[in-house]
Amino acid sequence: MENDLTENKDPFLQRAIEYWLDSANELGYQPLFCEWLISKGYVLKYSIKNTNFEQGKDVLAVNPSGVPHAYQLKGGNINLNRWRTEVKPEIEAMIECCIQHPDIDKNIEHISYLVTNGEVEDAARVEIVALNEGKWKQTPLRIWTRGDLLTGFQGMADGILPRDAQTYKELIDFIFSDGTGLPNIARISTFFSQILNVGNVTAKKEQRRRDIAGAMLYATMIAGPYRKVENYDSTIRIMTLLLSLIFHVVDKYGLEDKYWIESYRIIWNDIITAAHLLEAEINTSGFETAFVSPADKDLVPFRKHSSVSILYALKLSEFINRDGAWKSILNPTTAKNYRESVVLWGEASFIPYIMIICIFKNFEQSKVIASEVSQTAISDILLLNGRNSKHPFGFLPPYYDIDFAVRLNLGILESEFEDTYTMGSHLLKPFIEILVRLNGREFIAKNWQEISYMHFEEFVPDDAVDYYLWKIPNGENLSIFPKKEKSWRELVEESSKYDGYGLPPTLKRFPAFMPFFLTVFPHRADSKTVGFLYMVSNIN
Repeated sequence: MENDLTENKDPFLQRAIEYWLDSANELGYQPLFCEWLISKGYVLKYSIKNTNFEQGKDVLAVNPSGVPHAYQLKGGNINLNRWRTEVKPEIEAMIECCIQHPDIDKNIEHISYLVTNGEVEDAARVEIVALNEGKWKQTPLRIWTRGDLLTGFQGMADGILPRDAQTYKELIDFIFSDGTGLPNIARISTFFSQILNVGNVTAKKEQRRRDIAGAMLYATMIAGPYRKVENYDSTIRIMTLLLSLIFHVVDKYGLEDKYWIESYRIIWNDIITAAHLLEAEINTSGFETAFVSPADKDLVPFRKHSSVSILYALKLSEFINRDGAWKSILNPTTAKNYRESVVLWGEASFIPYIMIICIFKNFEQSKVIASEVSQTAISDILLLNGRNSKHPFGFLPPYYDIDFAVRLNLGILESEFEDTYTMGSHLLKPFIEILVRLNGREFIAKNWQEISYMHFEEFVPDDAVDYYLWKIPNGENLSIFPKKEKSWRELVEESSKYDGYGLPPTLKRFPAFMPFFLTVFPHRADSKTVGFLYMVSNIN
């Protein structure tokens, strides 16, 4: 790995990267490793881990000269026993098996690398040297260890240092998080926005490319404590936030694909990989093991809800991409476990219902489930937020997160909560529009009188590209009062017009991202986003 370091590096940042690298496993540093390759002019062909198809090749890239390079990534030190029992069989497969990729000529010999953030101990290294001089003489194995990775990753930080003392403090707090809870998305969003120069209209496109690489560096470091304890839920939320802000930069400043699309693929692969690991863990051991020993048993239902929200996002994303893995949601035991883990703590908690509906609406045998879920959502909102509600404040609006709901539920807020949200709702209108599409005329007619006493809350940004932001700087809060009487035809016409108009282009370009986006950004669930998601999840 070439020497990327120059003089006058920031010593704290260098040490922070070193601390993170020493704490990471191979899955933890893999996204940044891929980004480093891209920054050196390599074309990434795939980045994969824990499948039966890798043939020893976790990462495959083509260097600027057109030579394919294959990488097997490991975490920690490699002694002789580990080399012989775990690593060598994978290396043999990597060296001896031709690369199976449509863009690569099988006749071109690839260069093979063993990469680890630890060290290769002397006995193992001696055996590798012997193999390179004998059996592997024509295609010797190359090794990158901790020092090589550290040099490369520290070099990526050049020119993207935190800009003030407060940002430094934020980074320290993030890096030394215990990783067992949910991340503070609002704080991390502010940090990422600074690294990405979100408000800087004068930055050149090459600078934007470097900003994106820098944001990936910091995101990987911030996600490190969560990866270390296998808190996949939180890891996914951090990387989804990062991708959303990158989309904002892309659409706001008109970045062509060459400046960012490879970074997108790395982050998206990381999100999906982590989601599959979460799915495997929950399906094997149950939701109680999907997070590390919560301090209070009262937190368990909320954490289960958070995890199942990610799983529903994964299933709908797979469905949109026509990935047959979505069908696991049809398993009766799986479906039951998932449904029973949904806890309604506020309007943001209804997002999994939207995911269920978008899948099940496509099949005659499950349309009734989609309709029932829609009706349940509407009934629950009317019960807690309607004119006859006895609840002190109704469902929390979707801009309140699960952490706030936990603290409110446990009575540990720093100040008394006196707000009330009865008679209004952000999610009622999208659910009514869903049920109209499902031909739920009888239910809506029966409940319209109560619905007509509500006001539909909606925030409309001045600029569509601001949908990606955690907090939108400019826009209009709307309170829409439904008519006391409304024809079915009117409802059908209104519901059919939400097909993605008014949404930013990159969000529509990658619709499979939308389920994760709404899971992390539930306050962006409105007629536009929900209507678009409903449309792109149609199988016809």
